[in-house]
Amino acid sequence: MDSSKIKQYLYGNISTVFWFSFLSLGGAVYSLYYSNIGYMPDLDFQSAITFLAVASITATLLVILFMVSLIIPGVFWVETWANDSKFKRCWEKKDGSKYFLRVVGWFVIPLLFWIGVVTVIISEKPIYLPAFFIFLILFGWILNKKSQLTGKEFVTEYGRFFFTSIGCAFLAFFPIYIVSILTFSGVETTKGNSIFVGFIVAIAIGFINLLAIMKRKSQNGLIYYSVLGLTAFFILFSSFEMFHRIPERVMEIYKFGAIKNASVIFKSEACLPLKMQGVIQSFEAEAPCKVSELTILSRLGEEFYIEKDKIRIAINKSDVISWAVGKPDA
Repeated sequence: MDSSKIKQYLYGNISTVFWFSFLSLGGAVYSLYYSNIGYMPDLDFQSAITFLAVASITATLLVILFMVSLIIPGVFWVETWANDSKFKRCWEKKDGSKYFLRVVGWFVIPLLFWIGVVTVIISEKPIYLPAFFIFLILFGWILNKKSQLTGKEFVTEYGRFFFTSIGCAFLAFFPIYIVSILTFSGVETTKGNSIFVGFIVAIAIGFINLLAIMKRKSQNGLIYYSVLGLTAFFILFSSFEMFHRIPERVMEIYKFGAIKNASVIFKSEACLPLKMQGVIQSFEAEAPCKVSELTILSRLGEEFYIEKDKIRIAINKSDVISWAVGKPDA
């Protein structure tokens, strides 16, 4: 097929291509979630378009959020300080490229330093804090001897380095937190136990942050960082087999489904089928019944699809009086 004709068609129908891609992403979210729960609601055209548009926007934002947060420590370090630092001759070659191992030292060691400080503070063992401050002063003294900067220049640059390293440690909180939670969750994957997988993922994400730092100034940052962020996102989600969490989170945000710890009040007509299916044990004749601590898997379309004690059942929306989220007795 002639590539020029394809480009001509795409440029001439850019709005159509955009909306097709946009709604296709929403359709992927829709299909992934409902195939996961084994149910497909009946939606009218207007409701379907609205859902697909909302799902597409939200899923895109969630993916971008993860992409950015997983590589932001490295991007922040290189873009806010390292590229114009007066210390950069310590890790940068004359042609603008960087020494990988030196970058590792300048980026990773300060990060581990501040993580150590936070760990000591949280563990309430201040006796170890002086050791960190002694290390900080000693490192500054050695750096001052080798930097060949004047006193004022050195203090300014060392201060920038100090606050940049704190910023990197702060920005590294999310990737460290999410990987730690998944690592110690005890979840078994097809790739092995969570501790083994988490260890590999942590190394991979750290390496990707180092690649972000290694970017040359001549490279397009948007493309370069987007590729690295998408790679980090794919490694994290594929390793822990949690791609289903994106559509679930979309459903949770807008209360379309995946609503846990919910309570629903049903009309009397629905109480007998609920009892016969084992969802409730008893009910008063001709009176509404309340079912608590259930999961509303879906409330789109004409039915509520609910789960209670591993029993899943679809109930007409017309038989639902009201529903709420939260602890029943709170």
